Amino acid sequence: MNKIILHLDFNSFFASCEQQANPFLRGKPIAVAGKRKDNKQQLKRTVVTTASIEAKRLGVKTAMSSLEAKRICPELIIVQGDPKKYSTITKKFLLILKRYSDAVEQFSTDEAFADLTIAAGDYFGATFIAQRIRDDIRREIGSYCTASIGIAPNKLAAKLACESVKPNGL
Repeated sequence: MNKIILHLDFNSFFASCEQQANPFLRGKPIAVAGKRKDNKQQLKRTVVTTASIEAKRLGVKTAMSSLEAKRICPELIIVQGDPKKYSTITKKFLLILKRYSDAVEQFSTDEAFADLTIAAGDYFGATFIAQRIRDDIRREIGSYCTASIGIAPNKLAAKLACESVKPNGL
């Protein structure tokens, strides 16, 4: 029997968490970085950890200096990261995945693999489970924390499938 592996990767995770927590930030270009201050000296020393989908559309990229990001996108709102908030959401999404699979492997703060071979039976079943996972995330974590999901017979192919449908695809 071929394996059925699901790979889940949140979209713009830190930025999405901030938008979920603060309605004022929703729909706006934001970047999560190390410092909150808006002076040029601070902006030179910090980098964008995550850019929101809105900021990415305007050219802001991860690992870009905050100063360069503000130059490209003057309306960019820079938010200081909140590791406790992200950790809480990571724990929630891992618990959701564990409802559907005993074999869940966390890959990073916002990514995990789950073996759905037994639970799903086939790729149609895996797609159904993936949609239920997305619904659970929306209901229990919030609609601004979206995730892309790839399903394939191994981890590498599942990750590539996931990347090919970003953002928020299945």
